Amino acid sequence: MRNQDAGPTLSSRHNAVRFAQADGVAVGSNSDLARRKPHWIDFDAGACLDPGRSVEEQAVAVLSLTPAVAPGEQTRNGLNGNREIAFWKRGVTL
Repeated sequence: MRNQDAGPTLSSRHNAVRFAQADGVAVGSNSDLARRKPHWIDFDAGACLDPGRSVEEQAVAVLSLTPAVAPGEQTRNGLNGNREIAFWKRGVTL
């Protein structure tokens, strides 16, 4: 039986390579969505449109998430135990 937390395995006849799993960073496309779903959204991209914020500042903020999440810091979904995501799906996903 394979360890569920170990991640997917690519194996050949003589060896196996294990792939680490990392949480995906959820980017809210607008501030309203980010406000309504704080337990899902890690970054509010809609803030780029707020007065007094520059696109450059927002770019630095979103890019700073990568070195934090890559070594294992959990995202909002990771903290809440959500392990599945459905892109471009409307409605309820079971």
